[in-house]
Amino acid sequence: MHRRGANIMRVEKNKIDRIDKMEAKKFEVVGYHKFLKKYIKNREHPICFIEGEDEKYYYLRVKLRCDNKEPVFIRCGNKEGVLNTFGQINGKYQFNNLSLFYFVDVDFDPRMNNPLIYETLYHSIENLYTSVEVVEKIFRNEFMLNDDDEDFVTALSLYIERQLEFHQAVLMLNAWISCQQDLRNSGVMGSKLKLKDKKLSDFVTINLDEVVAKYDISSFDSMFPEASKIENDVLARKIVEFEKQNLQQIFRGKFEVEFLKKFLDLVKEDLGKETPIYFKARKKVSINFQDVISQFANYADTSDCLFNYINRRWDQAYQHAQ
Repeated sequence: MHRRGANIMRVEKNKIDRIDKMEAKKFEVVGYHKFLKKYIKNREHPICFIEGEDEKYYYLRVKLRCDNKEPVFIRCGNKEGVLNTFGQINGKYQFNNLSLFYFVDVDFDPRMNNPLIYETLYHSIENLYTSVEVVEKIFRNEFMLNDDDEDFVTALSLYIERQLEFHQAVLMLNAWISCQQDLRNSGVMGSKLKLKDKKLSDFVTINLDEVVAKYDISSFDSMFPEASKIENDVLARKIVEFEKQNLQQIFRGKFEVEFLKKFLDLVKEDLGKETPIYFKARKKVSINFQDVISQFANYADTSDCLFNYINRRWDQAYQHAQ
């Protein structure tokens, strides 16, 4: 029975590997083909290669630094798609005078340190939406809370406290995901984790009074059958490594922004009650937190390294054109 189960697992893993390779092959050409269709009529514009829907964050930041020229965004499907597109375009003389920008999330990967490619300062662009400074702006401008209001102080304190608890609750999860990526980068593991299939609520329960983990190390086998085994000592070392860093910046960004969205919904819900539990006065908040990446793009943090990259690439294209 044990041997039969192992065989089933191997078959399932091979199937997943084949699907991963098919998806990778699909994204190898999509960005380049889109580029060939668009670049001739957009020679004077910044052309930006992105993984998915990242233009919601990059649009204004690129436009402001590129003489107000309308950016053209080409979605490459994922990080590998952007890098493959870069490999197909880079070095071809006919594209030298174009303003080409390549944006990828660093994720849990080692940095490439390629000056032609921008890697996010933090795990992903989503992390740029979840700092205390960003949440302060959201409370001021969307919840209409003033800095000197008691409810503003309460809301911000709740966010700081719950975010700390959240990070402790997902510390092992992020460490385990990072260990999986280490194996993948070293060639030991061929399959990508199916993280898109998982919601934050699969791992934690979030309330205004506490955040509690609802998983343990034994949960990973059933939740991620495609995953490789991580030895306990390897996972423990990764946890220690993470604990020395700013967790809001290095943890998986999609989980970070899911936490933010859930927290804001809970604050809105409590403020809307006849008698709020946490806040002094009832307050109607009309905004719906459906697409926070688009809604809060103006509030999100912007690193100097991003503007430096955009400025440098725009100036280089201008010099080539002279």
